[in-house]
Amino acid sequence: ALQGVDRIAIRPQLPRSYTDRIPVGDRPIDMVMNQEETKLYVLNQFSDSISVIDLQQSKPLHQISLGPQPELTDADRGERLFFDATLSLRGWYSCHSCHTDGHTTGLLNDNLGDDHFGSPKRILTLLGAHSTAPFSWLGKMDSLEDQIVKSLKKTMLHRGSPIEKARLLVSYLKTLEAPPSLLKAREDHDSTLFEKGKSVFQTEGCHECHEQPTYTSPETFDVGLTDQAGNSKFNPPSLRGLSQRDTFLHDNSATSVEDLLFNQNHPDPQGTPIPSENRKALLHFLNSL
Repeated sequence: ALQGVDRIAIRPQLPRSYTDRIPVGDRPIDMVMNQEETKLYVLNQFSDSISVIDLQQSKPLHQISLGPQPELTDADRGERLFFDATLSLRGWYSCHSCHTDGHTTGLLNDNLGDDHFGSPKRILTLLGAHSTAPFSWLGKMDSLEDQIVKSLKKTMLHRGSPIEKARLLVSYLKTLEAPPSLLKAREDHDSTLFEKGKSVFQTEGCHECHEQPTYTSPETFDVGLTDQAGNSKFNPPSLRGLSQRDTFLHDNSATSVEDLLFNQNHPDPQGTPIPSENRKALLHFLNSL
């Protein structure tokens, strides 16, 4: 299923090596063959339909509606754009390709978001991001809408007008809540340890860069890191949903919270290490956000 361009790809029997690309409904997400393997039924998420494909001739037969379509809100339209690869040059990728279901692949991505090619940075989650201005690692974009316009034009090389599309995408992103704590989801939260960790968080000055309630800041800070473009000041990511991450910092150079805080001594590599008796409580607090 080529979800972003509303097609499916079928490779006929050898010796042919190329694929037939067949148009179906809006965002095909699943499919099943009949028992004789002569027909393919494709489930289309956004058009609420099933496309029936003749496998012997590699062509669509008809489309079955699963019911009347509701009137779409701006957030609904934005969601469709988020998964639409035709926004990018030649339909190569969509917003979803890097921000999976609005979250993140966690990988490094090198684009012109920081106005420099050659300094890849970790893809940030978009869950709850609408309330954490400014945007991007360098914190140069005050408006989420402006950030999306820039991404459409410079990263995705969108050929059309991005203004209205960015407005609709913002409407969709505003429906995405911050990622939840895995500790709380697994009912492994200790309120006493949490309160102690919160106190350590304050004592160590973590709140100066990661302010409540979003645990980030509108400022940029020098924490002893430099990217390949020479930038040394970064906007701190929100700590909400920290327990769902497995890499940290703009270049993914920390592989755990423990590595980040206790080996790399973030945010000041030359500063005083956090006392060992406070570490368990601080980790529990952070993983509970």
